[in-house]
Amino acid sequence: MLLATSLVSVGLLLSSHITGAVEEGSDLCQCATKQPLDSLCSDTLGFKLSGSCCLNKASRIVGVLLHECSVSQLDRSSRLGSTTFQAVAADLLFLDLSGNTFHDVGTEFFRGMSSLKELYLPTAVFQQCPGGADAWKHQLRENGTLTCSEQVDVCEETAFNCTVSAQCVHCQCANDGPGMVQCPCNDGYHGYKCLKQGTFPFFEFYAILVPVTIVLSAVLWFTQRRNVRPKQHAN
Repeated sequence: MLLATSLVSVGLLLSSHITGAVEEGSDLCQCATKQPLDSLCSDTLGFKLSGSCCLNKASRIVGVLLHECSVSQLDRSSRLGSTTFQAVAADLLFLDLSGNTFHDVGTEFFRGMSSLKELYLPTAVFQQCPGGADAWKHQLRENGTLTCSEQVDVCEETAFNCTVSAQCVHCQCANDGPGMVQCPCNDGYHGYKCLKQGTFPFFEFYAILVPVTIVLSAVLWFTQRRNVRPKQHAN
């Protein structure tokens, strides 16, 4: 609750604390910010602030503030330092996209953000929180910002049954972002509908794949060489 309370307070004060913007395709962490994100990241959470990105003790990005950073294009491959949104999705605790005019990124952008506690979105782009009203415990529209707080675990709230819905045998439900789930195989199972028991036979797979690839490449090379005619020099 401390994190949620602090983040809601942050969302109401953001408009007067921006010092810079980022260009399209550049590192989004370079949108420099002042307080209160610095206080939230450093004091409340005990982490380190690097530009607009909050890093935990393992140097993983757990928060991003892009309020009024002139972001015109955003997708899962957008850069955050040396990584991307897709790579850090599971680690994000808070994300602020408010005050920008990019096109609606859709719910798929938030896939994998299962740890997201607080999300701030521009009302000009988003009509509702990703995943819908049932994906968040609290939603607030105020001053052009849509605040989505306390993401709901769909697996727990809806008792989603992977065995029935995904038709897999040995699998379990796992939250995969707001309003989304995935059905990974249970430990010790893999393959189609999680029917195969044991670990995937990587050694046997590559032991067959590599020789076959070499043979096919050699055959293709010799076949193509037969069709190559030597150049004839003019007398």
